[in-house]
Amino acid sequence: MYHKKLMYNLLFTTVTDVMKGFGNNTEWAGGKTGMTAILHTWGQNLNYHPHLHLIVPAGVLLRDGKWKHARSNGNYLFPVKSLSKVFRKRMVDSLRELYTNRLLSRPVPGGLYEKPWVVYAKKAFGGPEQVIKYLSRYTHRTAISNNRILSVDDKNVTFTWKDYKQGYKQQTTTLRGEEFLRLFCQHITPHNFTRIRHYGFLSSASKKKSLALIRTSLNAKPPSSRVNEKPWQEIVFDRMGIKPGICKCCGGKMVTIENIPNRFRSSTRAPPQLLSTKPINCNLAV
Repeated sequence: MYHKKLMYNLLFTTVTDVMKGFGNNTEWAGGKTGMTAILHTWGQNLNYHPHLHLIVPAGVLLRDGKWKHARSNGNYLFPVKSLSKVFRKRMVDSLRELYTNRLLSRPVPGGLYEKPWVVYAKKAFGGPEQVIKYLSRYTHRTAISNNRILSVDDKNVTFTWKDYKQGYKQQTTTLRGEEFLRLFCQHITPHNFTRIRHYGFLSSASKKKSLALIRTSLNAKPPSSRVNEKPWQEIVFDRMGIKPGICKCCGGKMVTIENIPNRFRSSTRAPPQLLSTKPINCNLAV
């Protein structure tokens, strides 16, 4: 809470270094692994819960350019109990080193080695596409979506959340507006912080060459050209049932009054253009 950027970077570094180490270990794989890591800081009830989601291909790229499946033909990657112990040691040692170097304002709590550190890993039962679609819903969203907020008045905010401890039972919570804002603001990442990172043979510097080698080794064809891909507006509608730029209340076309530049964005990328739609009178103020 006091050193978010430092801690988040440490989490990324520690987790990915542990994964790389297991990948290079000939006992488990013996090659270069790849992964995509996504930082989440929230639970369903908006409580502060920093953690990383990792998408890890079930295999490694060997030095000779060949692909090697993980154990059981990719059904088993690394032992989670061993991962947990190594992750705990690396993380605690790094925290103590940071405090020794006076980069932390508070000492590291004792007893961290006595606690069970859990790494959760499993094969994607629905396939890799299901995992990517699941995580993609959260990549550009912070803490809570609009459809979970049931009501807002001068004093309170009421929202729904799923209680994982009770079999994903839907719960409803009402908080004072100030408390809701406090919980929400916990999850705003530091300025210019990158929440999605790619490592190993999926890193930006390596993936073009590495993926070509892997496809050759697996005798797989490269992905088809995107020339005929649908516009993003149609894709959003197909997958989410949302028509960008169309009012959900009356079906009228939202009119752009002004584009406000983002003073925090370094690039000069233009805003996305909406599909042209015949305007419909709307009696609602947007």
